[in-house]
Amino acid sequence: MSSIRVSSAYGADTGLLAGTKRCPTGSVAAVMISGMDETVVTPGGIRIDAAALTWRFSRAAGPGGQHVNKTESRVELLCDLTAAGLSPTLFDRIIERLGATEIRITASEHRSQLRNRAAAVEKLGEQLDVAARPERKRRATRPSKGAVERRLDTKRRDATRKDARRWRPDD
Repeated sequence: MSSIRVSSAYGADTGLLAGTKRCPTGSVAAVMISGMDETVVTPGGIRIDAAALTWRFSRAAGPGGQHVNKTESRVELLCDLTAAGLSPTLFDRIIERLGATEIRITASEHRSQLRNRAAAVEKLGEQLDVAARPERKRRATRPSKGAVERRLDTKRRDATRKDARRWRPDD
């Protein structure tokens, strides 16, 4: 079960019931849902506990007419990595790459809140998979003997071509 809290755009609790669209002052109310009913699994196989996710909804900007003015379709997803249930090595690698213990993702590409939620989860999964990928170690290589000879031959050819361009006074 997820906990629901309604807060105003300024961060203060309004005391409204969940599902209320406006607070009495007329400012926009955003519904905060901490956690979902299911665990998020990224394409790379990273599992994120539902308790680590906090959802926030607000009205999206941009074209869309009255629909944009009436629906809270913009989604903001906060993922607290300390509560995500990651293994210590994976947690350290992700923190090292991202530089923070909390990831904030917004999605407002679609008209529907449900599609924006799916887009936000997809973005989160991509970001975590990229950050969790182990860094590939560089393997030292040497150019082959033929490659060295070709490079030096090209350098000689270019040098003679440029030398031929120089102006020399008539002797």
